[in-house]
Amino acid sequence: MPVLRWAQQEQATIDRDVRDYSATIVSRERIGDKLEEYQSIFVKVRHRPLSIYVHVLAPENHKGEEAIYVDGRNEGKLLGHATGIGRMVGTVALDPQSPTAMNGHHHPINELGIRHLCQRLIDLGNNDVRFAESQIHFLAGLKLNGRPCTGVDVIHPVPRTNFQFHRLRIFVDEQLKLPARYEQYDWPQEPGGPPQLVEEYNFLNLQVNNGFTDVDFDPRNPRYGFP
Repeated sequence: MPVLRWAQQEQATIDRDVRDYSATIVSRERIGDKLEEYQSIFVKVRHRPLSIYVHVLAPENHKGEEAIYVDGRNEGKLLGHATGIGRMVGTVALDPQSPTAMNGHHHPINELGIRHLCQRLIDLGNNDVRFAESQIHFLAGLKLNGRPCTGVDVIHPVPRTNFQFHRLRIFVDEQLKLPARYEQYDWPQEPGGPPQLVEEYNFLNLQVNNGFTDVDFDPRNPRYGFP
């Protein structure tokens, strides 16, 4: 319940006070049995209408790729382009949940960001609150990218089909009062073994209320590299 209440309050605060933000998101996800390498992207996000710009910083073989999604435009599709030989294809329109757009990712582009992260916590909390098997630990003295954070650690000690994770860790930036890190783990593959990281997201260099306009989510923006 404490985590659920926090996520609900946080989402309300974001809706009220955060019009847009930019950040560098450093993440990694387990796809099948393989924990992929870290990916780093620069993002711009505007909440109304939901507008997202993504520029890939790493890994090297995807560096420079860009994508834009704006709710209610382009028939609900994202616009994106590859680099290298793939750049010859030009800008393509993709369903955000298509296999091509989702390749190597758990979540589509229109579920990217801190607001959807809070919604994910609310959904998980609403499921878990029906069962009295969650261990909650509040964490102090944390840092992320040199910034002070507080956190919460949620553990389900016994594997059950009711639960979608074994362990969940959340860092909250003490100054911005916004989520800055999210880790989700599955149960160990063998008794006494380490938990299996499923996904990790770090929101670095978070800057809120930049005054983004439609130009920031337009592939014709001269600062972008869309073919």
